[in-house]
Amino acid sequence: MAAFTAQPAWVMDSNDSKARDIGWARVDPLIWLDDPAPVVFARLLRRRRETPEQLARFLHLEVVRLRTLAGTERGLAGSAAKALCNKSV
Repeated sequence: MAAFTAQPAWVMDSNDSKARDIGWARVDPLIWLDDPAPVVFARLLRRRRETPEQLARFLHLEVVRLRTLAGTERGLAGSAAKALCNKSV
């Protein structure tokens, strides 16, 4: 994370406190998208309906859908996502 934020330009989207502590110390400006709850929930419902249809157009993609901690651990074990996470930047 420190190497990433040392670059001249970058974008970060994270709720992780460790990433936030590093990123916020180096950020200028911070853009906070704070939409009203009804807007967020409407978008979430729409995205859950639309995403499978959109993914069907890109058959070459390996989709790793992470919904739980256990699922995250299983999904990252032996997948392209694991290779991406272990890739040095």
